[in-house]
Amino acid sequence: MDPDYCTTYRRLVREHWWWRARSARIANEVERLARPGERLSILEVGCADGYLFPLLERFGEVQGLEPDGNLSGDTTDARIHRRTLENFDTEARFDLILMLDVIEHVHDDVELLTRARDLLRPGGHLLVTVPAFMRLWTSHDVLNDHRRRYDRASLAVALEAAALDARHIEYFFWALYPAKRLQHLLERLRPAAPTAPQLGNRHVNALAQGWFDLENRLAAHFRLPFGGSVLAVAAV
Repeated sequence: MDPDYCTTYRRLVREHWWWRARSARIANEVERLARPGERLSILEVGCADGYLFPLLERFGEVQGLEPDGNLSGDTTDARIHRRTLENFDTEARFDLILMLDVIEHVHDDVELLTRARDLLRPGGHLLVTVPAFMRLWTSHDVLNDHRRRYDRASLAVALEAAALDARHIEYFFWALYPAKRLQHLLERLRPAAPTAPQLGNRHVNALAQGWFDLENRLAAHFRLPFGGSVLAVAAV
């Protein structure tokens, strides 16, 4: 990833409404997977500088992988291994592996998912998020070095090819769908150069985060056939 964007990214993941809303959704999912009184062994693939670790530590012992030194920054956290999942030589096995907006970056997503499966304990879970729908492709995908976007069906195919049992797959960030669709159509008419997202007005940031926090609560009761992202929980 571009070094200048990486510097901005380390602030965005902590303060921008999109990352904060995604973090809240991940916390909900992990809480559902955790058994009362049990501490999970957790691996986050693509953990940046470990910004999600404080959230995940509520549920167990956490390690992370981040091969991009620009994203991991100058952290000295020994739990962060500066290597890829393919090169992670370990005898450890994990109860939960998170791959949050990771597999859309790689050439062979099935190979990466298979490696994650091999590191899960029997009964372990894999939690995956990815950007939704190729028809929502914009310059933001170019900026983030995406190779593809997914729908529920294509993510299910990838998980099945990696011999993983998809327990549920659903869309989230529902309200982003029309906005991203409009941006996609506008960029087809007038192509735009990729630009990094900004925090913007703090009131707008707070309002957007509040809306998507509401979406997260509604997700326990509703499933919609669209969204800006896809979330899957799979098991071995």
